[in-house]
Amino acid sequence: MDQKLVVYLSGDVVAGDTDPIKVQDRALVRLGSPAAADIGDDAVIADRGAMAVAGCTYKGKQQKFAVLVQLEKNVPEKVSERRDALRSFLRSYFPKAMEKQGCQ
Repeated sequence: MDQKLVVYLSGDVVAGDTDPIKVQDRALVRLGSPAAADIGDDAVIADRGAMAVAGCTYKGKQQKFAVLVQLEKNVPEKVSERRDALRSFLRSYFPKAMEKQGCQ
C-alpha cells in the first residue's frame, strides 16, 4: 500500500547437515530474546521475528526446509502478543510452505 516493508519472509531448502538456526544465531539474537518453540523439528520465536526448521526429502535427498520471519515494525505493540502472533503464523504457514516448496 505505502510501499514500506513491514514483514520480511523467506523460506528455502538447505543441506541436510546444515543447522539454519545456528547459522542465523546472531540475527535471531538481534531480533530479541529468541526462545525455543514447538514448530517443525526446531524453531525459535524472538521479539521481532522467528525461524522454523524441519527435515524433509527434496528431490530425493534428505534436506531441511527453513523459514525466517522478520518484523520491520513492532506490531502488535506488546511483545507477548507479537510473539503469540509469530507463533500462530508459523504454525499455520510453515507446513504449507514446506509442501509448496516440494519437501516431503
